[in-house]
Amino acid sequence: MQNSVSEYFRNKASHYDDVIFQPYWQLSDDILWNILCHEVFDKLNPKFTFMDAGGGTGRWTQKILDRYVHSRGVIIDGSPDMLGVAQAKFEGQEYHKRISCIQADFDKKLPLLPLDGFDVIFNLHNVIGFVTDPTHFISTLHQHLRSGGRLISLVPNRYHCAFFNIKNGNMDLAEDAIRQSRSKFVRDMPAIHLFDVGIMKGIYENTGLCQTRFWGFPNFIFPGYQETQLHGNTESLIDILSQGEIREKIFKLELQESSNVQILGRSNNILVIGNRDSI
Repeated sequence: MQNSVSEYFRNKASHYDDVIFQPYWQLSDDILWNILCHEVFDKLNPKFTFMDAGGGTGRWTQKILDRYVHSRGVIIDGSPDMLGVAQAKFEGQEYHKRISCIQADFDKKLPLLPLDGFDVIFNLHNVIGFVTDPTHFISTLHQHLRSGGRLISLVPNRYHCAFFNIKNGNMDLAEDAIRQSRSKFVRDMPAIHLFDVGIMKGIYENTGLCQTRFWGFPNFIFPGYQETQLHGNTESLIDILSQGEIREKIFKLELQESSNVQILGRSNNILVIGNRDSI
């Protein structure tokens, strides 16, 4: 893991999970969780195995273990600080019988894993943006899928990055997002790879994944600068999302249009799901 990336997550590890208290990211998480459950997890054998690639503090792994009580998995992350939070979370509970935490660098060959192949592998929230070579990263994950397994990526949309930076007065970062597909959302973070549907379709196809499908969200409500900070909230978003009835209508609208390929260019995040084999 690059030094700048290691330092970035070292500084965030102890309070990284506080994102769950931000109304905008709560909405985004609810959309993602709904899609993952209905499109993937609910369709698997109850005893499915999973890899949380770049799983950090284990926030998403915990959600899976709680809902799918016969599942087993591994979290792999390059940050010892983030992984330490995950390990503490799962020690001394029934979780530890079903989950292993492994520190490894995705830019290198992965170590021997305690499970022999996975039914589903996922990397969420910009993990692929931080690796050195996204195609190599996806290829590495693909090798650990069982026949018929699903590979899930949630990636940062380069068009949204450009929009976000123009809105916040960072024209140079907006230009980088479009010209290089690599930029920052804020200046105090490392530069990350950015993606669109065409880029991700090419990466998945080049690594042998098939039946690739795409979702995008949120499309109709976007984060402000405050939402890039772990303890920040934009007042206008709080005003909107604190109204239960309005929030529910937004959630339903977002979910309804999340698979509409005509608007994926405006999505904050792009969700990609591909299969190891045709099923």
